[in-house]
Amino acid sequence: MAKLIDKVSKALEAEFPGATTELELVDGKVWGYVLWKKFVGMESIDRVCRLSAALRHYLGKDYRKRVSSILPFTPLELKIMREENARPQNY
Repeated sequence: MAKLIDKVSKALEAEFPGATTELELVDGKVWGYVLWKKFVGMESIDRVCRLSAALRHYLGKDYRKRVSSILPFTPLELKIMREENARPQNY
């Protein structure tokens, strides 16, 4: 299973130089994030399309079928999201 995460990670590193990936295997599928400074100013749909194109380019169909969800964020976006999720909610 580590081979799957390694292949996905290498594909993302090739397409997004300098990016950080946070990937995990859940029930045999890869989930995670790509954190890349160059996503700043890029529309969400463009990020997702570029990520999908990279996976199609670098991975065979058998590997792609085992990628569930990889979300593209800037490092700041993920930091803010994590801070907001860490705050207690008053309901």
